[in-house]
Amino acid sequence: MRSVILFLLTFLGLYALLHAYTYTKLRHHLPRSWKVRAGVLLGFGLLLASPVLGRFLAAKGWEGLAISVLRIAYEWMGFLLLFVSAALLVDLLRGMRFLVQRLIPRASLPRWPGNHVFYPILVAALGTGVYAHFEARAIRTEQVVVETDKLPAERQTLRIAQITDLHFNAWNGMGLARRVAEEIRDLRPDLLVATGDMLDRGVRDPEEITRILREIPAPLGKYAITGNHEFYSGPGRSIPFLERAGFRVLRGEADYPLPWLVLAGVDDEASHRFEGPRGASFGEMLEGVGRDRLVILLRHRPVIEPGILGRFDLQLSGHTHGGQIFPFSLIVARVYPFLRGEYDLGQGSRIYVSRGTGTWGPPMRFLSPPEITLVKFRSRLE
Repeated sequence: MRSVILFLLTFLGLYALLHAYTYTKLRHHLPRSWKVRAGVLLGFGLLLASPVLGRFLAAKGWEGLAISVLRIAYEWMGFLLLFVSAALLVDLLRGMRFLVQRLIPRASLPRWPGNHVFYPILVAALGTGVYAHFEARAIRTEQVVVETDKLPAERQTLRIAQITDLHFNAWNGMGLARRVAEEIRDLRPDLLVATGDMLDRGVRDPEEITRILREIPAPLGKYAITGNHEFYSGPGRSIPFLERAGFRVLRGEADYPLPWLVLAGVDDEASHRFEGPRGASFGEMLEGVGRDRLVILLRHRPVIEPGILGRFDLQLSGHTHGGQIFPFSLIVARVYPFLRGEYDLGQGSRIYVSRGTGTWGPPMRFLSPPEITLVKFRSRLE
């Protein structure tokens, strides 16, 4: 409970700073009337509190009102992030210009537009926000080819489709599920894996979504693991959702879809704050597994368990969303160096980090389009 309160206070503090910074840019363009300025400050206060207010309304059972409040909250959050990013860039350029003038007084520099730059920044943020909505719906297929000598003679390829971070909710529901299902059918994978954060609170038509996912063909099976949002939504609700969708949920356990193929998955670290992780660690699961078997690990967050390099071939992860909205990918990369794409870990082990298939928070993506990943293992003899 203490960690949740600390996170909430930290989030609200940082979010309040973004609002304060935005108000300093806006106030020069407001009428001098104290009533207008007080109204703007009140509006900013309501928008600042709206994510928490929406969660409170949902907890009280007012789902319809909660959904409306949260939609407004996340749309505003996305726009605010884009506006602040552009304004900070302009302020950085202004600061550099000031520094050059101080160091080289005779330097000939172009005239700075002053406060009039506010309107171009506003238009740029709005335009980028509109584009980001379209990018969030434009799911791409990323293909990853891994050559291996662990495929048997009778099988020259193995195709695995990965989806992750769909975050089904009140506004990302059946439409997203249908688009994902159509894309995967076209890829014709042997296996389908879901690497966490499939479900958020407030999802509409969950039974219809599970039906759509259940009908996706995958001859060797469908496997899923938990992400942090499976625990935020409640494992008693999210795990049955995954199972009804046709996935076998790996919670600290391994399975053998084929005698030479090992698929192992673990709970997300968020499980420690709720019911505790189940099953074994990767290290424990891989004990006694022959190095001649193709070993694939499923872990929501792109972190590597110590001491297991060389004991697996590929780890599939998500969680980062590739940053979702640039330039915040630069911040996410400081927390998770494996931000997106494929990384060679050495000793024959690799990790692939998906940008995710849906969105969390703002229904926007900027310079980080959603993806479905197709991993194609190919025999070196092919």
